[in-house]
Amino acid sequence: MTGEDRTECMPQRAVPNIRVSIEKAINGFVIKVGCQTFVATNWDDVSNGLKLYWENPKEAQEKFCK
Repeated sequence: MTGEDRTECMPQRAVPNIRVSIEKAINGFVIKVGCQTFVATNWDDVSNGLKLYWENPKEAQEKFCK
């Protein structure tokens, strides 16, 4: 999957119907946003990433979907 393919399933702006799930793991969190899956070791990373996506989805996609 290329970088372009990965961002196609992510909305270009924050919309209320995007599906987000956060699952606690023994050593962190598994976060699913749309068709993308991310992992984080602490809650600060999760909340900062979601905040960035909400405020500027294009910048978040460039940062996290490489």
